[in-house]
Amino acid sequence: MPFLIKRNVAATNVNGDSFVHMEGSVVSEWELSDLIREKIKEGSEHYRTSYEPLTSHEAHHYRVKATSAEGPRNLDGEVVKPPWDDYVGLHPTEITERMRDAPLPLVEQVKRYEQAGMNRQQIVEFVSPAEREPWEGYSEAGVREVLEKFAILSDPAVADAVAYEHAHKNREAIVTWDRETYEQAPSQKVTV
Repeated sequence: MPFLIKRNVAATNVNGDSFVHMEGSVVSEWELSDLIREKIKEGSEHYRTSYEPLTSHEAHHYRVKATSAEGPRNLDGEVVKPPWDDYVGLHPTEITERMRDAPLPLVEQVKRYEQAGMNRQQIVEFVSPAEREPWEGYSEAGVREVLEKFAILSDPAVADAVAYEHAHKNREAIVTWDRETYEQAPSQKVTV
C-alpha cells in the first residue's frame, strides 16, 4: 500500500536505511519500516498526521505528477526523458520487473534516466532478457533447434528467450511460439 507524505518526515525503510521524505511525495510500502506501517494501520494519531494510505490508483496519479515535475534529465549533455509517466517513486524492483519485459531501446533509456538521477545500482546494472543470450550457442542455433529447446524450458525461460530474439534476430517462428499450439500439433513421428 502506498502512502502520501503529509508533512516532511524522516523514516527508515525495510532495509534499515533512513531518508527524509518531502511533503506531497508518495512512498511505497517498502520505503517505510514494519513499525511505521503497523502504527499507521493501528491508527496512531502521530503517524496518521504524517502518512495517508493511498489506493494504487491514487498513488499512480501522484507518481505521474512527480515524474512530470521531475521532467527530463541531463546525462553528459544528452536529454533523457522519463521511461514511464509514473517513474518517480517506483521501487527498484518494480522498475526491474518492467525492464524484464521491455524492448531493448526502453531498457537502455531506463538505465540512462537512472544514471542521470539516483543512479541506483540495482537498476543500472540490471541485465534484461533482451540483453543476454538465453543459453550458450543460442545465436548460432537454427529456428528448429530453438523451438525444440522451448518445448523443454519453463515458461519464464521461454519468455526471456523470446525477449532476446525480439531484440536481435526477430525470427517470426520463434517470437510467435506458443506452448499450447506446440503440444496440440500432431506428432511428426513416422510409424513403420
